[in-house]
Amino acid sequence: KESDKAVLEAYELRIDGKTDQAKELLLNILEEDSTNATAYFELARTLNYMNIMGSEEAYQAIQTALKYDPDNIVYAYYNAKNCFLKAYIAMHQEADNTKDLINDVCNEFVKVLEMKSNYPEALMYLVEIYGMLPEDMGGDKIKAEEYIQKLEKLDKFYGAKARLVLLPEGSDMVKYWKNYIAVNSEDCKALKELGVASLFNDDIDSAKESFTKAIALDKSQNVR
Repeated sequence: KESDKAVLEAYELRIDGKTDQAKELLLNILEEDSTNATAYFELARTLNYMNIMGSEEAYQAIQTALKYDPDNIVYAYYNAKNCFLKAYIAMHQEADNTKDLINDVCNEFVKVLEMKSNYPEALMYLVEIYGMLPEDMGGDKIKAEEYIQKLEKLDKFYGAKARLVLLPEGSDMVKYWKNYIAVNSEDCKALKELGVASLFNDDIDSAKESFTKAIALDKSQNVR
């Protein structure tokens, strides 16, 4: 449809850094068709791009996208991540409603899993929220363990990454990922994690070696 082409044009404007033009184009699309879920979704992404701290306007845009296309898992996942951003900001501002916002985030990721139960990224968010946060902010080690076990059955890499969340603080991350690679062979995602772990150890040469191998396996990982 012509409206879809226009939304794609707005996306390309945003990618080129022309966010004001992208926003204007999307608002024009929505003026002609106030039920265009795709335009609302792209508007939410554009507004969040313009304001890295997020905005109420962006939140309302993704909510409206879901109103007109409630079964779209892409919108649902983006909405959950948007809710996470709000909770993350509130957490660092020590806001009184932080725990409520964390609860909202978890509920939104559960909705995503109701659409697609084998969604590793959504499961990973729940593991990290429940496993890393203290109880007074919504943390729950028992729930974290439940989601970890689901991930371990679903995907070896995400299962390994999830299991890290409940390991004792100060665990040797480099050793952990080297052991994983020794058992499961080298893959792009594991090499990337090994590289990050090496960076945290201030081992730049080893990190560079891991990232170079990861890019060789998947050229799309060469992000500048």
